[in-house]
Amino acid sequence: MAMFRKIEDLISLGYCDSRGAATCASVSSFPEGKRTKKFGVLLLTVKDEYLHIYEVDLKNNIGDRVAYLEIKRMENFVLKANMLIQLLAFESEGEYYEFTNFVNHKKLKQAFAEEREK
Repeated sequence: MAMFRKIEDLISLGYCDSRGAATCASVSSFPEGKRTKKFGVLLLTVKDEYLHIYEVDLKNNIGDRVAYLEIKRMENFVLKANMLIQLLAFESEGEYYEFTNFVNHKKLKQAFAEEREK
């Protein structure tokens, strides 16, 4: 189990690429079949053209990867972030995902835009 303190740790550990598009987010909606033991907060990272979703505990220990999704295949994609709300929602392979309460939205937005334009 790896532990991280900052984005640079995630890059050096190989969890995300050099763009640094990574955040922890609250789970609002997640496919039932992919649920595991510790849901509530997940680590979202972008590496190459994929969004990786990992379990993470309150001490920033990274657990199992629970999803691996190709960004350009995401449908009904929404990424909104301001002072009052942060929302990332999309469908992938017919399953709905929704996350809230995250930071680093500018890097996420940029990485998602780059991958969706390919």
